Amino acid sequence: GLNPPFPPPPRLSRLSSVSLADNQLIGLPPPLRGLTALTNLCCDSNFIREIPDWAGRHTLISSLRLNNNRLPSLNPVIGLLRGMTELQLCGNLLQSLPIELFKVTTLTRLRLSRNRITSLPRDVARLKCLTELSVSSNKLLSLPASLSTMPSLESVRLDDNDGLLPSLPSQLLLRSTPELKAFLRRIQVSGKSLDLSDLGLSELPLAVLDQHEVQRLNLSRNKLTDLPDGIASLRSLKSIDLGYNAFMDLPECLLALPNLTDLTIRGNPLPRIPKEIGALGSMQVIEMMRRVRHSRVTSRLDLSKLGLTSLPLFTLSMPSICDLNIDSNSITSLPEELCYSLPSLTRLSARGNALRGRLPLHLGLLTGLTSIDVAQNKLVSLPIGLALLTRLRSLATASNPLSLPSSALLSRGLATTMSFL
Repeated sequence: GLNPPFPPPPRLSRLSSVSLADNQLIGLPPPLRGLTALTNLCCDSNFIREIPDWAGRHTLISSLRLNNNRLPSLNPVIGLLRGMTELQLCGNLLQSLPIELFKVTTLTRLRLSRNRITSLPRDVARLKCLTELSVSSNKLLSLPASLSTMPSLESVRLDDNDGLLPSLPSQLLLRSTPELKAFLRRIQVSGKSLDLSDLGLSELPLAVLDQHEVQRLNLSRNKLTDLPDGIASLRSLKSIDLGYNAFMDLPECLLALPNLTDLTIRGNPLPRIPKEIGALGSMQVIEMMRRVRHSRVTSRLDLSKLGLTSLPLFTLSMPSICDLNIDSNSITSLPEELCYSLPSLTRLSARGNALRGRLPLHLGLLTGLTSIDVAQNKLVSLPIGLALLTRLRSLATASNPLSLPSSALLSRGLATTMSFL
């Protein structure tokens, strides 16, 4: 039970505020027991190893500071201080918190930094008046979802808890409390949809990879530049919104999602992805990614029937491609850079586009070309550089309004055409 109070000198019995900081104390001095009017007690920077049972009698205490001591645990009598609004226990040896602490529902400030705490119990949400919570520099491994339900909480310090990084985005450890609470609330929602939009994320929290049942994932309006390969574990995922992030390239790990049918990428830089593909935003994007990945194995890149109006820039950084097929699009011209960027090209097929004017002037630099198909376009001339293509065996130009060389000359065969050029 609680020990009877040790009577203090009469003139001290009405003390309401006491500071015993930096006094090399190993415990709370017994005379404190009789200070029944005590409301503020500071014993920072001592060697105190325990809070005695009699401390529970001080029910008028509103502020208790025991920073930088040697407390290995917190006496459950702390729960009797039902009027306390501030508790500071930074720089101790605490590994856990007693459930009784969360009966002190008047707390507005709780500082627990620089301890060894591994978890916060879900009962922390009972502290409805808490506005500030500091648990930085501990050993936290997870956070309770109930943290998101605390209506008054305005500030949470979580930095320097490396154990949280696998499940919590690092920037949320330093970010504003509303975003942290929003993340915790959303990640715990069960169901087939997960909305993590507009949270300022620069990396995908690994906790998302545990949501195996999710079918719709909204990551729009963040700061993402990449996705982890582990996203392949979301095998039920059908729809993902990556709109308005900072992607420069589309993550190839998306191709490992077997049921993905809807992909939104609008509002990203994506300098190497044609704008019209980004606008379509679903199967065309996924299909293009699959074809690009396949080309790395076969050296054949098939971009036909994708609704392109220009040649994607990424093709110019694929020097090993030997076969390029861009048939049945709406491409109006081929860039001169094509002639310098694809030295291994042997076959070029651009049938059924909207190519105007002429082909690139320096097409003759692609000396490995054996086949060119530009039929069904709007070309009016062929570049004289074609004469340099000594390996060319096939040239298809039908259904073009060609005037140089003329249709009559072209009809006489490839050898005649090459001699003319």
